[in-house]
Amino acid sequence: MKKTDRSFFGLMSSYNDVLNEIRIMADGISSNGVECQIYTPSRFVGFGTISTNGVDQKHYKKVTSKGDIAALVDGEIYNLPELVKELKAKGHSANNNQCDVVISAYEAWGTESFNKLNGIYAIALCDARENKLFLIRDPHGAKALYFHFNKKSGLTFASRLSILFKRSAISPDIELSSIQEYLRFLDISTPNTIYKNVFSLEPGCTLECNKRGYTLKPLEFKSQSSPSLSFDESLDRVDYLLTKSIERRFDSGKTGFFLSGGIDSSLLCALGAKIAKDKIVAFTVGFNDKKLNEMPVAKRIAGFLGINHHKLYFNIDQYHDAFDTIVSSINSPFADPATVPTLLCFNYCRKYVDVAIDGTGADGLLGSMPPRYIRFALGYSSRLPINMRHKIASFLKNRSMLNGYAPIFDFDEPQELLIRWKGWSKREIEELCRCKCSFEHTTFYKVFCESLKLSPLELYSVLLSNMPDDRLHEMSFLSNLTVRFPYWDNEFVSFVKGLQVSYKYRHGESKFILRKLLASYVPESLWNVPKHGFNFPFEALLKWNNFEFIRKYLSVDSLKLHGLFDIQTINNYVNRYMNNDGSLRFKIWALVVFQAWYLRHHRV
Repeated sequence: MKKTDRSFFGLMSSYNDVLNEIRIMADGISSNGVECQIYTPSRFVGFGTISTNGVDQKHYKKVTSKGDIAALVDGEIYNLPELVKELKAKGHSANNNQCDVVISAYEAWGTESFNKLNGIYAIALCDARENKLFLIRDPHGAKALYFHFNKKSGLTFASRLSILFKRSAISPDIELSSIQEYLRFLDISTPNTIYKNVFSLEPGCTLECNKRGYTLKPLEFKSQSSPSLSFDESLDRVDYLLTKSIERRFDSGKTGFFLSGGIDSSLLCALGAKIAKDKIVAFTVGFNDKKLNEMPVAKRIAGFLGINHHKLYFNIDQYHDAFDTIVSSINSPFADPATVPTLLCFNYCRKYVDVAIDGTGADGLLGSMPPRYIRFALGYSSRLPINMRHKIASFLKNRSMLNGYAPIFDFDEPQELLIRWKGWSKREIEELCRCKCSFEHTTFYKVFCESLKLSPLELYSVLLSNMPDDRLHEMSFLSNLTVRFPYWDNEFVSFVKGLQVSYKYRHGESKFILRKLLASYVPESLWNVPKHGFNFPFEALLKWNNFEFIRKYLSVDSLKLHGLFDIQTINNYVNRYMNNDGSLRFKIWALVVFQAWYLRHHRV
């Protein structure tokens, strides 16, 4: 099945021949077997879209113009009917074409129109009348949007990172501080990317560019909640808004649901079963490891709801192939092992449905309990002097039966555990990279510092809500499956954010109001069990074929290709891991992913 590519790119410059520059970028992209359409809405701005072979471009054509305004849209805007109705009432013509609505809305309300869009999207809009270019990214970061700027070449943007480097003025030089951030948090937070002077537009943000430079401004969404609402009234409202959100994203006969067995996905399935005319179809990934396998819970829920349930189990060879596909395709390394079974699940789903409903987003809105060992660390070990914690951690690391407890004590700032406890510590990274490092510039660190007065539970939720999920966009693209997220509906989000804290957290439980809503559809005895999360047993890959992954990607020859790390330090960690130090598994995994990505994208 051929993939539908809806990527776009463009530039704004007053110093260069815009038409020639956009042609050069298009020619560079076309050399990879795809076709590009280019358009210059003004003499300062060039737009380009990618056409996939065999796909009817007219079906999703994104470049339209009305007078002196043009737009590019990658994604989905779910409140088009409401916007069209509102626009027509104001005397503006608009059809159900996304670009046409975005342009008409801008004509009617100016930049305020960006706050009215409900969906997941990356947008570029050119107003030639004002010599302005706008880039807009959805509030949840589900769609990616990258840019580069300097005074000579102007602003270059693209919805896929690799496209930027088709412009000769931009070099794919790796940023060392981003590698350090990746090792510490197992991810790179916006606006940083793995590359120097290349940035990711932050979620829920608008970039406005003119001939002199650019400014950034957040989108604004007002809370729809009323503090005076009772719990029962709020419960009814959550039920209504979430049902409405699913209806907006539901395509009868073509939509499936991901069912993990957790509260978030189970509730979506229950509401989907309520609104669908026929049986809905759901997909669950199971694991042979009983500690990670939530298939029994999912089976009970699916049986109660009368769902057509697909139970998926994958073998090590399939994991291996998926890993190779991911590291060959991703724009930047990210060490979340769950992407491997996610891609396999997406590929399987695409055989049966065109659209899948995903439960991502609820954790950041309504809370997710930090793991037990993190709560212990924050409550107890953080009270110990730092030198004593390090000594205890060192002792535990050297005891095979106890080394899994080392992270509880091995930290400089205890709150960092809430961000990413599994990554490399600052001291370890400095040893690994042979230089001093700092994380004060990262979004992870800044968000944490701004939220210090919150409880661990609330802080954990804030941090989760500030982690963009554009990796799901990557998996969606690779599988050609459209994935939609009801918990990210603007109306639902605006209401939930204004809820009383006691409606979200009660009796030591997070997502209290969702739990009560789910209990009204599915008996609590079927789903109220400890939640493991979507944790893939990635060590099977690390140990595959006598540690083949590790030997291949962390060999001396492989590491010498870039010279970024101290080889002896890595060898020491690798030897410890191969000698059954399981506490190092996430650290080794992060290194393997980075090396695999680097070898595919930067090897000379």
